[in-house]
Amino acid sequence: MKLSFAQLRAALSALADAGTLSPDLVDLVDGARDGDLSNLPAGDLSRLDAELSAAFDELVPEDAPEAADLDIATVCASAVETVRAASERRAADARQLVASVRGPDAPSTPRRPSLADAARHARNGVRVPHGSRARALMAAGEPLDADGVTTALVAAGRDLLRGRGDGGTVVTLEADYPEDRRLTGEPEHDTAVVASVVGTDALVAAGGLCAPLEAHYDLGVWSTAARPLRAALPAFDTSRGGIRFTRGASLADAAAGVTVWTEAHDVDPDAGAGAEPPTGPATKNVWRIECPEEVEVRVDAVVERLRVGNFARMLQPEQVQQALTLLEAAAARTAEAKLLDTIVDDATVVAAAQVLGASRDLLSAVDLAAAGYRSRNRLSDEAVLRVALPSWTRHLLRVDLARQLPGDSTTAVSDAQLAEHFSVRGVSPVWVLDAQVFGAQAAGPLVPFPETVRATLWAEGTYVLLDGGMLHLGWTRDHELNAVNDAELFREVFENVARVAPLTPLAIDVPVDPNGTTSGTVDLVTSA
Repeated sequence: MKLSFAQLRAALSALADAGTLSPDLVDLVDGARDGDLSNLPAGDLSRLDAELSAAFDELVPEDAPEAADLDIATVCASAVETVRAASERRAADARQLVASVRGPDAPSTPRRPSLADAARHARNGVRVPHGSRARALMAAGEPLDADGVTTALVAAGRDLLRGRGDGGTVVTLEADYPEDRRLTGEPEHDTAVVASVVGTDALVAAGGLCAPLEAHYDLGVWSTAARPLRAALPAFDTSRGGIRFTRGASLADAAAGVTVWTEAHDVDPDAGAGAEPPTGPATKNVWRIECPEEVEVRVDAVVERLRVGNFARMLQPEQVQQALTLLEAAAARTAEAKLLDTIVDDATVVAAAQVLGASRDLLSAVDLAAAGYRSRNRLSDEAVLRVALPSWTRHLLRVDLARQLPGDSTTAVSDAQLAEHFSVRGVSPVWVLDAQVFGAQAAGPLVPFPETVRATLWAEGTYVLLDGGMLHLGWTRDHELNAVNDAELFREVFENVARVAPLTPLAIDVPVDPNGTTSGTVDLVTSA
């Protein structure tokens, strides 16, 4: 039974421990490159074979084999079989190497060969690499021998001199390589193919990194195609490309139909209306509903196109996959920014005052805005408000909290804890990746946080997402792309956001400074 490299090494160690084998043979086996015994020099393999055979003879005496320790003898026999198999592999590799370089032995010819024999054994004028089979073809595809190649070239030259030729291809030499001589571009495969021909012993290190470096094809992508703002909006299928709707009336509109009518006023409404001050209208107020204005919102398309050469698409899949992922992330940035811009365009822009550090000022501004929004629209305490904030706001808040006076354990505040600061105020934050994006970072000081954070506030259900679906054509080609050996990927997402409620959102600009300032460290001057 042949052993694996690990099993052979364990067997040699056991035989050495039993005193039947020299311990240095274990070190000799450890010198086999890549755990392959056939990589050892022939002399080392011969020594292994001889010493293992001698150990076996010692373990199993010819005159009394029944007295042998069968367990250790079986291990020794398996080791002998394994070493001899490695020697045979090495010899076969050597024979294959010689055959690949020298080729088969040429048939002998008589001492005084005939003209036919001389022609048959003459060196071919058309040379091809060793290990391949070649044939010469005319431009018309007809096979030629060496003489035919010469004749064809002479004839083509004569025609060219006489003005009849076009200078095109005359002869093509095709070489057919066997499977074990074909290089695919994969480093591991190609190295093994070359080593099987030139031999591993020919590769001797001379200092430095002599082996070919490993190719690294992976291309990482760190950008995400996440759509947090889109995910926060209730979505509706818009297969017709848009919707037509009315926003309805507001609470302020309904106030026109409410009257307080007292008993004294009821006795003489006209007198009550003329009194100073009036005690009520001459008639009860009425709210007459008018046909509301109709609103139409159509979806827009966010389009992605990617062009790539056929060579790159077929042979560099990692580069193409990276480009596709980055293109998707870039499209997500454009789409999210467009949704937020649409909401802000509807909003009433307001400003807050800077009083303390960034965390306290931002939370106070959102709290004040939410209180006014609920009051104006008579929202219940259970009504959820949404606030869209730049995703980096969480870092801003953490920096400000970390800089405040020590003792409050505020240097490790999680995202969940930050979200809770808003949720206790009845506000659900949406961390938008594409709001107030940081500029490029150059050498020198770090780019600071923006001086103002825009928080966009609206009541849940005020906006809906119109989802018109995706058109994905995959890889497309036409005659123009084929002419330049290219292909294109094309896809587009149809979407928009629509304000279906009469409530107007707020865009709150909050000046922020993450300096950790708290109310115990400065004198407060505020109107809110």
